[in-house]
Amino acid sequence: KKNVMFLFCILICLSLFTMSCNKKEKFAPEQNYYLEFVDNYKTEDTERLIQGIKSGLLKENFIFRAPDNNQNNFYSTLSNEEKIETAKLDKFHQKIHVFKDIKDYNADDKEAFKIRVEVNNLETDHGFLLNIKIFNKQGHKDWQQYSNPGDFEYKGSEFRSEFEFYQRAIDNIVMLTFK
Repeated sequence: KKNVMFLFCILICLSLFTMSCNKKEKFAPEQNYYLEFVDNYKTEDTERLIQGIKSGLLKENFIFRAPDNNQNNFYSTLSNEEKIETAKLDKFHQKIHVFKDIKDYNADDKEAFKIRVEVNNLETDHGFLLNIKIFNKQGHKDWQQYSNPGDFEYKGSEFRSEFEFYQRAIDNIVMLTFK
């Protein structure tokens, strides 16, 4: 009788364990984007610009969200530790986009991308021109150019604050990763 009761308890435990395993949600994988900034002017303004954009990209992770009528953003942010179930993501964008400073990591990830942002001053209007290029390895040892989205011009007169300026640049860079 003890053996039967023991086996019965084992079967119940195994059943509960199996059910709990089946209920585990699959978390979305991460797609790494390594950031490389090239400061062609090396002024206080360009350094502050680079730090503002870099800190905005490094402090959070990004997931795609289809824009609706009430919102302009096409992405949501997650804390660096936060995970999300794949089922909750857009069916065409099933990865969490994670930005890392290329100086801080060994970018051996063959699936990773590198985003090079060259910072140039605009001669007028106290603005900046960001030339953005995207690279990946695609199984190669070295980075191969993947795309050249080109120049993004940010005129100083278009922005009320530095934060607004940084946010526009961050939005453009994140947008390029979801194309």
